[in-house]
Amino acid sequence: MDQYIQAIVALLAIANPLSAVPVFLQAVDGLDKAQRRKSASLAAVSVFAILLVAAVAGNWVLDIFGISISAFRCGGGLVILLMGLTMLQGRTSRVQKESLTHYERQSKIFVPIAMPLVAGPGAITTVITIALSEPYWQNLTVALTAIVVLASVLWVTLLLSQGVQRLLGPLGQKILLRFFGLILVAIGVQFILAGAFDFFTNAMAEQAIRSRAL
Repeated sequence: MDQYIQAIVALLAIANPLSAVPVFLQAVDGLDKAQRRKSASLAAVSVFAILLVAAVAGNWVLDIFGISISAFRCGGGLVILLMGLTMLQGRTSRVQKESLTHYERQSKIFVPIAMPLVAGPGAITTVITIALSEPYWQNLTVALTAIVVLASVLWVTLLLSQGVQRLLGPLGQKILLRFFGLILVAIGVQFILAGAFDFFTNAMAEQAIRSRAL
């Protein structure tokens, strides 16, 4: 039981479902209650699917494309950074300016909300690490349980965020938008710096090993 609790706490802390709230509120602006509920469900299911694939075949998928976790972390950080800058400057998003098609709104929910905000490099690395531990099948069950809990918490969080939005009013929403924009910028920068640090650290370690071999 302790193993399950530790995995759930670790994944919730790293994935941080709250980070998806401001972007979700932008993405569902203008939709009715039923459509917002469907969008929240889509985000939760997407996160579950992404992390499920990561737990079962994460290392294999990244190896196929020759992508390291460090590079994935930097790329995800850049997406989050750009989104945060847009929110921080108070610019009206494309969702608010145009009447988007159903497909375009779904894409908005999938990127950047599901990935890389929630199911980002940190969460993917966590579930891969948990699932690949020995014994494999037992730890895969632990990883899947943590993923289900995370997806459920995200779904509830996004549904509750709509009530908070109504309570804040237009001015409160603008203040919250800029505040979370700053948070997202910081998260993006942290992802990029962490990815770059890991990349150069690994590169230096490999270089040191080659030097010893010579």
